[in-house]
Amino acid sequence: MSLTTEYEYKPLIPYDERPPSKRWKSSQYKSKWRDVQQDNYLLNAAFMRLIERIKSLYKDSGIMVYERDQRNDSSLNPTIMHSFITNNLLLELECEYVQHRCELFYDFNNCPHEAKIRKWLCEYPFSISSVQKTPDGGIAEYFDRIRSFQDDKYFITL
Repeated sequence: MSLTTEYEYKPLIPYDERPPSKRWKSSQYKSKWRDVQQDNYLLNAAFMRLIERIKSLYKDSGIMVYERDQRNDSSLNPTIMHSFITNNLLLELECEYVQHRCELFYDFNNCPHEAKIRKWLCEYPFSISSVQKTPDGGIAEYFDRIRSFQDDKYFITL
C-alpha cells in the first residue's frame, strides 16, 4: 500500500491575469464586518425596489434605458454592482474598495421625475449612502458612450 498521493499540478495564474473579484463578495467573507454586510444587504434590496418604482414612472414613455446587473459579472469594473442609466438619469450601485461599503451614485439631467426620485433618495438607507456624482461630459454623453460599446441586450425601452 502506497502512502503517496497523486494530485494534478495546476500552475498558478499570474496576479495580473486574474479576473478582478467583486468587492461586495469579498465583504461577505469578512466576519468582523457584520454591520457592513447588513448595510450592503439593505441598500441592495432598497436599490432594487427603487428601480422598480422608477420603471413604473417611466412606463410607456418610450425612453431607452441601460440596465445591467453586474453583481456576478467580473468582466467589468469590480466595484459596480448594478447600473440603471437613461439620457437624463444615472443610478449606479457600487461597492467601494477600502471598507467594502455599498454606495449609490446618482445624477439628473432635466429628468421629468427628478423631484419624486430625489424624495425617494432622502429615505433610509439612501439618505446615508448616496452621492450625487456627474460623469465627465454629463449624463447624455455618458449614456451615448455606453450605447456605443455595450451589447444591445442590456438596453430596454420603457
